[in-house]
Amino acid sequence: MNAIKRNSLWKRIGLCLVMPVAVYLFFVVLCAILGLPGYSSWSNLQVVLRTAVYNGFIAWAFAFNLGNGRFDFSIGSVMLLSTVIGAQLADMLGLGAGGMLLMFVLAGAVLGLVSGIMYVALQVSPMVTSIGMTMVYEAFTFILTDGNGIIMIGRNDLLVFATPVVTYTLCAAGLIVVVFLSRYTLFGYHFRALGSGQAVSVSTGIKEKRNAIGCYILAGVLMACAGVINFSILGTCAPKTGLSSSSYMMSAFLPMFIGIALSRYTDNNVGILIGALTQALITSGFTKLGMTSTLQSVLNAVIVLCFLFFDANSYRVAERKIFAEKRLRIQQTEVKI
Repeated sequence: MNAIKRNSLWKRIGLCLVMPVAVYLFFVVLCAILGLPGYSSWSNLQVVLRTAVYNGFIAWAFAFNLGNGRFDFSIGSVMLLSTVIGAQLADMLGLGAGGMLLMFVLAGAVLGLVSGIMYVALQVSPMVTSIGMTMVYEAFTFILTDGNGIIMIGRNDLLVFATPVVTYTLCAAGLIVVVFLSRYTLFGYHFRALGSGQAVSVSTGIKEKRNAIGCYILAGVLMACAGVINFSILGTCAPKTGLSSSSYMMSAFLPMFIGIALSRYTDNNVGILIGALTQALITSGFTKLGMTSTLQSVLNAVIVLCFLFFDANSYRVAERKIFAEKRLRIQQTEVKI
């Protein structure tokens, strides 16, 4: 029995890793054929892993609300405003890197709480509410920085979250938290129940509004973690207006859809992280090929559509296999007769 479980475990691990491994090998071979060095170098892989962690946090944040039908445009503005507030407080209070991370997380949690309360209080479409909150948060980001943004380039005492060890530690902590909350808490149980059927779940006594506010708070914290990584990489944070901060959420789609597809083999949050790694490998490959950002955006959109089409029709392959096996058994039975 243990051998069967081990075989099943290794099979599920292999199925989860086949996509990023295939993408990596494809670009290694393609870059070698075209004479483009550096894709498989350790320095490039470190950039890929860091990008995967950053996109993973954004995808986790987006998925916690979208899983219950709430399309949240405001996560990008939450990341920017939590970055501005967290960085300014850390600098003003003379805090170290740990203190800055705490300020980021607290700011993200408060902003998520405000977004959740507004969604519950206004009782309008979550998309409409999130667009309004995006405009408000973008305005505050602009006001708090006088339109100049924040520049902390060279502050090595604070900008440590882009280093490999710290980035991977933050990723591991984030993964543990989201898996624990999703699988082993009452919040996670209610979240999954509401995602399966909101009306039925509410009729059984589950507090949908309370769970929604919890999802917004968690999304805010996760976006703050993405913000601290991005701020450590760039050393700057520029304000955005006109809903342009919503562009940050575009990096969440492919990891989230891959996570949904892999959820049959592993936890959805682990699948999202694998999807973020796959996306980071694709982006790095496109960059090595010299593609412009516009062309990369178009190709990424095409990849998302192709993946959705394949995932939506993947059951047909299983159906054909089952019908072929039945047909073979019937033919064998007829031959015996």
